[in-house]
Amino acid sequence: MALDANISRPIPLRRPLATLITATMFLVVSAPVVQAAPPGSWEAREPAPFPRHESSYVQVDGLFHLLGGKWRQHNVYDPDSDSWSKAAPLLVKVNRVQAVTLGGKIYVVGGTVKWREPTIESKAVRIYDPATNTWSKGAPMPRPRGAGGVAVYKGKIYYAGGISDGRAVKWFDVYSPAKDSWRRLPNMPVKRQHFQSAVLGGNFYAIGGADYQTGALVKRTVRFNFEKGTWRRAGLRKPPVVTEGFAATVLAGRVVVLGGVNAKGIATKRVQAYNPKTNRWQRWATLPSPRHAFGAATCAGGIYIAAGSDAKGRHPTAKNEVFFLGSPQAC
Repeated sequence: MALDANISRPIPLRRPLATLITATMFLVVSAPVVQAAPPGSWEAREPAPFPRHESSYVQVDGLFHLLGGKWRQHNVYDPDSDSWSKAAPLLVKVNRVQAVTLGGKIYVVGGTVKWREPTIESKAVRIYDPATNTWSKGAPMPRPRGAGGVAVYKGKIYYAGGISDGRAVKWFDVYSPAKDSWRRLPNMPVKRQHFQSAVLGGNFYAIGGADYQTGALVKRTVRFNFEKGTWRRAGLRKPPVVTEGFAATVLAGRVVVLGGVNAKGIATKRVQAYNPKTNRWQRWATLPSPRHAFGAATCAGGIYIAAGSDAKGRHPTAKNEVFFLGSPQAC
C-alpha cells in the first residue's frame, strides 16, 4: 500500500504541467501572423480640370503635363501650388498616346486619331516647347501605331509594339531628335499593345500588355540591351499580377508598374516594383482606387499620376495623386 501511495503522488504534478504545455502550444498556434505593410504611401492632390483616360502624364522642370485621351486640351499641374493651368493645346485629338520628355521638350509620338473600329493610328511626332508654349512637328514614324511602349535612352526615343491597323505588333523603332530621323531595330520577341515601358540599367523593359486581336494578356517580360542590341526573354520574372493599360516608371532602382486591368477588363489597385538585380517583384502600397489607361511621372522621389479610368474603356476620372516611397518631398 505504501508503494502504491508513493507512485500515485507525482500524478497530480504532471497534469498541470501538461495543461501548461497545451495552453502554451495553443497560444503559439493561435497568435496572429503580423505582416509588414507594403512600403510607401499615397496623397490626394487637386483633381485635373476634367476626367479623361488613354492619356499621357509627363514632367518637365517640376511641372506635370496632362495630354491626349480624345482631347486637344493640354493641362499643366504645379505641385508647389497644387493647382492646374492651361497650355497650348495639341495640334489634333489623339488617344492611346504616350509622351516622353527629352532636352526640356515633350514628344507626343503616334497614337490613335480615330478610335471607333476600324481605328486609325498616327505616324506623327508632335513636339511641345514649354519655353515658348508652342508645338512643332518632327519626322514621322516609319510605321503608324498607338498604345505602344515609349522610353528615352541617351538622347533618343524608343518605341516598341502597339496597335497598327487593328492588330498588335512587335515593331521596335528609335527616333533621334538631333538628326530628326527614325531607324528600325530588331522586333520584340512577342507582340503586345496597351503596355508601358521603362529604361533601367541600360535596358529597355517591356512588361505585360495584351494581344489586340485575341484579348489575351502577355505574360512574358522581355528587355532590350542597348549595348548588345539584342532582346532577352529567358529567365525574367513576370509580375505577380499581369495587366494591360497600366502606368510605368522608374524609382529607387526599380521598374514600377501601377494599376491596369486583367483579362476581364477589371481594374486593379496593385503597385508592383521589379528589381532587376534580384529578378524579383515587390508589392508597394496600393493605389487609392483602381486605375487604368493613365500615365505616371516621377519627381524628387515621388510618383505622380493623374486621370485614367476605373474599368476598361469606361468611367474616366480626374483624380490626381502622388506616391512617396519615403518621406514626402517637394518636387
